[in-house]
Amino acid sequence: MRDEPTVRDVMHREFLGVSESDALEDAAELLIEENADYLVVLRGHEPVGSLSARNVLAAVLSEESLENDVSAVMEPPVPTVSAEERLADVEELLLGEDAGQLIVTEENEAIGVITERDLLAATTTVREPTHIHEGSDPAVENSICEVCGSLSPELTSVNGQLVCPDCGDGF
Repeated sequence: MRDEPTVRDVMHREFLGVSESDALEDAAELLIEENADYLVVLRGHEPVGSLSARNVLAAVLSEESLENDVSAVMEPPVPTVSAEERLADVEELLLGEDAGQLIVTEENEAIGVITERDLLAATTTVREPTHIHEGSDPAVENSICEVCGSLSPELTSVNGQLVCPDCGDGF
């Protein structure tokens, strides 16, 4: 019998990070290039802060120089969680955080991130549907679209993926 799922089972192993001594301008460019909402600020491999697009915008609006270091405008780190924690144990912490994500650590080193969307996708329950749409998988209702990630009561199986009506129109 398999144990309950852990953070390691659903976390993203790739995340964007910068050093606290990096130029704010470089971090801003990375946010734009990667279309990211936030960066993990690292000292070596240890998470020491976070930098959001909102932080950068606030610095620009307050006329701070983009040549400042990231450390001048970073916020405290997003809360961390062990990769071995059970998903059920981190649900309240993750859903209660304004940031919408947790940094996953192992021996004080950042090894990934877990987001609200990851948790929702991993814990969505399968219910008996009250209505079935043509082409729908009858075992799934109110689940996550595998293309856009939105919660939808009307998923259709297209090319082996469950997709919402909006995404299914593109196939």
